[in-house]
Amino acid sequence: MRTVYAIHYDPIKHRLYAVSGRLRQSRAMGFTFSVHPESFGQLITTWEPNDKFGDPHDLALSVNGRSLYVGEIRPNRIDSFNVLN
Repeated sequence: MRTVYAIHYDPIKHRLYAVSGRLRQSRAMGFTFSVHPESFGQLITTWEPNDKFGDPHDLALSVNGRSLYVGEIRPNRIDSFNVLN
């Protein structure tokens, strides 16, 4: 099982975004789940930057809901992802 470091709920799109840490041989990843009553808990997609996550630690959604930001502590950077409808 992976450790979840951050989650963010989007009440407009009925989605839950989560980012995990690394665990032994598994890499850190981002996850998008549905929280809509008709498809609650369904995994919509997984995501990661092209050069992989190091140690993701927090995430935030832009005000307009079009960008998702993941802060990492190693390396010290912020990754940006486009949010699809």
